[in-house]
Amino acid sequence: MKQTDFEVKYKKSWEDFETVLEKLEKRKGITHQDHEAFLKQYYSICHQLSIVRERNYGQYHLEFLNNLALRGHKILYQRKSNSLSAIISFLSGGFPALIKENAKWVFASLFCFLFSSVGMWVLTRFSPELVYNVFEPAQVNAFEYMYSSSAVHIGSERTAENDFQMFGYYIYNNISVSFRAYASGILWGVGSIITLIFNGVIFGTLAAHLDNIGFSETFYSFVIGHGSFEITAIIFSGGAGLKLGFSLIAPGALSRVAALRKNAKSTIPIIYGVIGMLVIAAVIEAFWSSSAATSTETKLYVGACLWGFVLFYFIVGGRQNGSQ
Repeated sequence: MKQTDFEVKYKKSWEDFETVLEKLEKRKGITHQDHEAFLKQYYSICHQLSIVRERNYGQYHLEFLNNLALRGHKILYQRKSNSLSAIISFLSGGFPALIKENAKWVFASLFCFLFSSVGMWVLTRFSPELVYNVFEPAQVNAFEYMYSSSAVHIGSERTAENDFQMFGYYIYNNISVSFRAYASGILWGVGSIITLIFNGVIFGTLAAHLDNIGFSETFYSFVIGHGSFEITAIIFSGGAGLKLGFSLIAPGALSRVAALRKNAKSTIPIIYGVIGMLVIAAVIEAFWSSSAATSTETKLYVGACLWGFVLFYFIVGGRQNGSQ
């Protein structure tokens, strides 16, 4: 291709790229389409620059395209740097501040979970046979085996070959529960309430049954560690789901669809944080909680410290962010 033909072919794309660059550099009126166009055109510019160098198309085109590539590289670096800064900012204060902003939904979710779990714990403690109304006899036997002091792996029947496979299983299971607690909120919040109550009933009934048969230490030493992240994450997911449902019940001046979109946009970051918490919970559950080699006392102590950390993070963290 001749130099003139090369210029004719790509001149329009150079102008378009300059337009996108100027918007990104000024950080005004930027859309998602601008970011997509930038990435696509940036790599094209780099390819065209290599062609100019290889074919010696002249100093003008070389300097022109090199300048565009340098400006594009600067924007690309800023995007990566800004993304990392955004993640650090979210973890250092943005996430707990977001939970504080949605405190009423979090407390409503917490109430649903605690009401059902504590209620079923009390009922099952006084009426042990209730456990068979919640679980099949085979499930009860399996739980008794898994939480006995002689179990090789506490809290799970290991069909997986190693802890890494169980780690993957725990992530899948925990995220599935949290996603249901959140996404089912679109059913006017009823779905989130049912999910929270169901999981509360399961937890309360199982805890009471294991208390009744004398397996309390094994059970609580197992759940206390990863539970600080897992249970809290499920409650946050339920709170976000309740907020979604309320947007359909009381949309205010907005249409129901617009209100749903607004609340979905404000709650999605909560789910990002929840996923991170569930990954941490899965690591603890797979490699620490289920280990029979660690003493009960050590697990209880570490678990208490983890609960203290989680509560401190969400109660104290994010105050500066929330006040700005």
